[in-house]
Amino acid sequence: MYKKFIVTLVALIAIACTVLYMKKTGFKIASTKTANIYEAFNLVESDGSHIGENDENYAVVISGILSDYRALLKNNTYYVRYETIRNKITDKFYWDREENFILYTTPTAVVKHAIGGAGYEEGGKSESWDNDITIQVNDDLYLDLAFVSKYTGLDYQVFTNPNRICMVGTLNPLPYAKVEKIDSIRNGADVSAHIYTEAKIGEQVLLTG
Repeated sequence: MYKKFIVTLVALIAIACTVLYMKKTGFKIASTKTANIYEAFNLVESDGSHIGENDENYAVVISGILSDYRALLKNNTYYVRYETIRNKITDKFYWDREENFILYTTPTAVVKHAIGGAGYEEGGKSESWDNDITIQVNDDLYLDLAFVSKYTGLDYQVFTNPNRICMVGTLNPLPYAKVEKIDSIRNGADVSAHIYTEAKIGEQVLLTG
């Protein structure tokens, strides 16, 4: 009985010392739990359900940072909120709410588009796009991302599961690094954060820290 008491006491002291050491040194145990990637991209409805692959809503990630506004998929065209473009991509797109048209100024010409439809003017010459350049949903204005890309040099890729559009300005390359060993990509800066996915050797990852 006495021996059992001593063994138990020693074990408790060892555990207490270990916990104290971990607190003092900041040592953390690596988490093996998987993070909810839909939550990371703000693609979860109020009832907890995920916004699926067939939904028209897409998260927007610009230079590794998640935008407050989602993009829309309409008629096989990706549309991005005017505020996203104006505040995060370029301020050269201007929405005249009184006259209801979009202006974009290039070094050599002015591009003008009356809201709605596929028509626009460039340098005073009438042109036509393949689809509606702009759409309005309630009071929000959305622009065709391909049209924006034509004039800004914006590069982007579209992904599903979860739905997201990742944008990179080609004139300002972002810092990428090549993975040299298999490791976990987490939703936080330390090993206790939950895991999004495993990075494989040779893959490129965007450095956003």
